[in-house]
Amino acid sequence: MKRILLVEDQRDMREQLAETLREEQYEVTEADGVQRGFWEFQKQQIDLCILDIGLPDGDGYELCRKIRACSAVPIIFLTASFEEEQVIRGLKMGAEDYIGKPFRLGELLARVEVQLKKVQGDRRKAYLTGELRLETGAYRIYKGEEELLVTPVEYRLCAELVRQKGRVVKREQLLEQIGVSMEGLEDNTLTVYISRLKKKLGTFGGKSYIETVRGFGYCWKCAVYER
Repeated sequence: MKRILLVEDQRDMREQLAETLREEQYEVTEADGVQRGFWEFQKQQIDLCILDIGLPDGDGYELCRKIRACSAVPIIFLTASFEEEQVIRGLKMGAEDYIGKPFRLGELLARVEVQLKKVQGDRRKAYLTGELRLETGAYRIYKGEEELLVTPVEYRLCAELVRQKGRVVKREQLLEQIGVSMEGLEDNTLTVYISRLKKKLGTFGGKSYIETVRGFGYCWKCAVYER
C-alpha cells in the first residue's frame, strides 16, 4: 500500500482529502505545517507528497527544498495561486505537478495515480551511455560511481530520450511522458526540466548529452547500450 504525505493547514480540507485518498486504498500521513510535515517525512517511508503552498510556519516551497535535499519522491503542490512565476519556482525546486484550488477530487486522484505509476512502471534493465548508467528498475542515474540526484520527472525525461537515441523526440511526447498538464505553461515547464537535467548530466567529449532541436524537440546524442 502506497503512503502519501498530505501537508495542508486547513483542517476541513485536509481531512476530506485524507478520507478520499484512504478510500482509494492509500495510507495517508497528515501534517499541518512545514516542521511537522518534514518530521513525518523523515520518520517513515513516503511514496508521494501533496503539499499546500501557504502554511502557518513557512511555505510549501521550504518543505519541498527540505525533501528534495534527501529524496526524489514525487511532489504535487496545492495552491490557490496559479501565477506562472510561482509555478516555475516550484518546478525548479523539483515538484512534479501543480493543482489549483478549488479542484475536483477526481482530478487530484488521477494525478496522484499518474505520478505513482510513472515511478514504479519502468522495466528492469540498465542503459549505458557515455559516462552515465541509467538503472531503470530503481529510477537512478549514475555518473561513474556517483549517483546523480535527479527527480522522478528528470529521470523519466532522460530515460525517454535515451530509449529513442538519435531520434528527435517532440515536445508534446515528452510532456505526455512526464505527466504534467498545465494549460498555457507547457513550453516553459519542459524548458525548465530539460535545462536542469542538462546541468546535472554535464557533458561527454565536451558536448551535452542532449541536443535542442529548435521548433521540434530534443535528441540524445551519445551512443546507448542496453545491459
